[in-house]
Amino acid sequence: MVAYYCPKCFYKPKGRVVSTVCHCGCELRGVSNVKRRAQVVTRLKNKLGNKGSKRSEYQLYLESPAWNLLRDRVLCRDSRLCRCCGKAAQSVHHRDYSNKTMSGESLDGLISLCKKCHKAIHRDERGKRLGIRATEAKLIGKLSVQS
Repeated sequence: MVAYYCPKCFYKPKGRVVSTVCHCGCELRGVSNVKRRAQVVTRLKNKLGNKGSKRSEYQLYLESPAWNLLRDRVLCRDSRLCRCCGKAAQSVHHRDYSNKTMSGESLDGLISLCKKCHKAIHRDERGKRLGIRATEAKLIGKLSVQS
């Protein structure tokens, strides 16, 4: 049995392969079995630096020109001041990751913070990284103290 995969987009067709051309236009490659295909695809992903994780997609988003424009809009909206302590803000924090927030349609889910406050809301007392809900709760606490 031959198992196929696309070396460009890592698509793995299931069942009987009708065409040897991937939907991205690349020629599918065949390997001797499914286990071997998984090893090859994993090695290719690691080699290309795209491990398929959400973090890598998010990192690409943070490096995009669209994010830089959106970040500047939020910093200007907040007069380049940290919303927690009032010092100069260098970071923009995502309070949510909805499509409207990520595309810049709505700026309500973004807030300007200084580096110290941004680090403080993402970490607990022992330095362990907090989850989304705990981060938001800590941010709300800091905002209510500042008001």
